[in-house]
Amino acid sequence: MQVTGVESELPAAAFRGGALCSCWAGAAGGAGGLDHDDAETDYADACELPDRITSRRYDLVFSNSVLEHVGGYERRRRMAEAVRAIAPNYWAQTPYRYFPVEPHWIAPGMQFLPVPARVFVARKWPLAYNPGRTYEEAMKRVLTTDLVGRAEMRYLFPDATIRAERLAGLTKSIIAVGRG
Repeated sequence: MQVTGVESELPAAAFRGGALCSCWAGAAGGAGGLDHDDAETDYADACELPDRITSRRYDLVFSNSVLEHVGGYERRRRMAEAVRAIAPNYWAQTPYRYFPVEPHWIAPGMQFLPVPARVFVARKWPLAYNPGRTYEEAMKRVLTTDLVGRAEMRYLFPDATIRAERLAGLTKSIIAVGRG
């Protein structure tokens, strides 16, 4: 079984920006898990995968809350293209743009504010998961967090089933599930 995952927390020395593609290739282990003794790991920009990753085939790509952090529509399109190219099966989840609470700052409606207001909230909001202490940090976090709606998710993953993860009856996250 060949498995790949996409993460957004990046080791600073390994990568300069965007989303990290952390690829694991190894034999299936006991109880359906991955045998970590035989696993290989690669790190790369999920929007610009190198040949060492694109030349391989994986059984599954798993991405959890990464798509909204890759840096704008064009990079989201390239990431979705890469996910669909390297594996017939994938699970790509992202917070839903129209959920009333912005999940990164746990701030109601923050995603609908203009950038200067979001930067202000990012610096001052007490519930933020990872607040920007300085103006520059807050601006970087705001500009690299762009939530996605259903229409864009369908466009990015046209061959997928788009599923909803709900909280109190409201769509909290959307998931593109591809089955090749």
